[in-house]
Amino acid sequence: MLMLQKLAVTASWWILAITVSEMMLNPIVYYYLKAPEPELVLLRERGLFRQAINAFVAKLISVPGKTLTMGVWIAATALGLFLMRGATIGDPEAASPLLFSDSPYNQSHTQIQGKFGGVEPLIIVSEGYDKNAMKDPKTLKTMENFQRFLERDETVGYSFSLSDILRAVNSVFHELEPKWSVIPNNWVDIGGLFFIFFSGSPPTETAKYVSTDYATAHVTFFCKDHKGENIRRVIARSKEFIAGDQLTDIGIEVAEDEKGMYVKAVHDEPRWEDTAGTFTIASAVPDADEEGNEIPIQYAQPFAVGDRIVGVGSLDVHNVASLNEALVEETAKTKIIRLHVEKDGVQTDVRIDPPWKSVLKLAGGLIGVLAAANEALVRNDLLMNFLGFFTVWVILLFTYRSAACGLYLLGPLICSNILVNGYMAVNGIGINVHTLPLVTVGVGFGIDYGLYIVSRVIEEIRVRGDLQDSVREALVTSGKAVTFTAITMIVSTLFWITSSIRFNAEMGLLLAIWMTISYIGSQTLLPVLILLFKPNFIMKEAFHSENRKLVRF
Repeated sequence: MLMLQKLAVTASWWILAITVSEMMLNPIVYYYLKAPEPELVLLRERGLFRQAINAFVAKLISVPGKTLTMGVWIAATALGLFLMRGATIGDPEAASPLLFSDSPYNQSHTQIQGKFGGVEPLIIVSEGYDKNAMKDPKTLKTMENFQRFLERDETVGYSFSLSDILRAVNSVFHELEPKWSVIPNNWVDIGGLFFIFFSGSPPTETAKYVSTDYATAHVTFFCKDHKGENIRRVIARSKEFIAGDQLTDIGIEVAEDEKGMYVKAVHDEPRWEDTAGTFTIASAVPDADEEGNEIPIQYAQPFAVGDRIVGVGSLDVHNVASLNEALVEETAKTKIIRLHVEKDGVQTDVRIDPPWKSVLKLAGGLIGVLAAANEALVRNDLLMNFLGFFTVWVILLFTYRSAACGLYLLGPLICSNILVNGYMAVNGIGINVHTLPLVTVGVGFGIDYGLYIVSRVIEEIRVRGDLQDSVREALVTSGKAVTFTAITMIVSTLFWITSSIRFNAEMGLLLAIWMTISYIGSQTLLPVLILLFKPNFIMKEAFHSENRKLVRF
């Protein structure tokens, strides 16, 4: 998504600027600052905070402490995975995610939705292959049937299309008798009714309903909300109708079994003929030879009962949902449909020139845009999780010369990600374009804490040679600095929750939760993992302690 790409570039430049200032400007500032008095430094080492850290570390690295730590983290991660099942792609509420539910805008929006039956449009385009396609009775009746089908969904309030105009005009010119509120069965009557309605109207007015050549029109559904689950259901039902209507026009019925999709029934109509490898609708009038004798039409049938449909175009088909997806996508790109069919175990390609004059294409309007965004979010959420963690792992690989190092440092972050997603699911916070960057930002903030601890453990084991002593010293020294850093970051971020903008408040709270869990993980889970598994990238540094002498002050 373009907005996320711009955000990534901006954040990268911001981090780069911070790096430059830290490396070049901060040392200059430190040079002019007064060094702390040695007596004060020694007093801090014997202060209450240091004593609390010492007591905590002693309990943590004990056998019961390590067992309890692993048990708590395993249970917390399992709970997070369980809660994540309720995560919503898109918005979980009808209200705008930018503002709180009790904001005047969201309250007004709810009232309007209740009074007018839906104001959030889903636009389906009916695109003809030739001009005047919208004057075809079959095309207009398909649009009308589509409206009736989708209006049964509780999310759809009402709908509008060319067929509504045609039925209304036909009824008016027959003294408003209900029996005339129908679509005529021939092109001439339809063209006449359109002429009566649109005559005298400027092109800008006509364009609201149909293109000037009557090749393209739209069906608009007005939905009551834009919840993620409702959008997915409405789009799925739209694809269900479009694909089902197309299969009916082709003349087959399909069913699903454990092996996939198969042709359940083949209708007598339409009749087909094989024209240079493509099945087309057979001509109703037979040709004649030079002597005037009729040449019998050689009918052909592209399908037989029991045939298995394994693909449409470049897409594989294995169930009803995938068949609907594939048909809608393929017919939106080309008129000639290419199906991969297994006949008696032998796969063959069947090319069909379908009988319809136009095709329904998804989707525009607010609901259509959000549907496309939600589908992209599913892919991008997984991709951003992978790229965020993988990038950190690669950097750690080259920094510490160890593939295992990344696993130790990323463990607490993965647990943090799971717990934050579980929190979002419980509190009705959807995975949308606003929350998607949270993963990358959280990984960037959370990895620092573990780096400080691991680096200090490596430094200490080079001197001490003992892993447990090195971990203890890392936690009581670097752990104190990590604590100060974490408290500063978390408290400053928590001030976002005072914002009246819901997005700011929720992002501030989620970032604070993420950093809190990451901090706790770096101070508990990470050192316990190091003590339990004794990673080689740390233990190999212990050999450097043989030629060193520990100096105590």
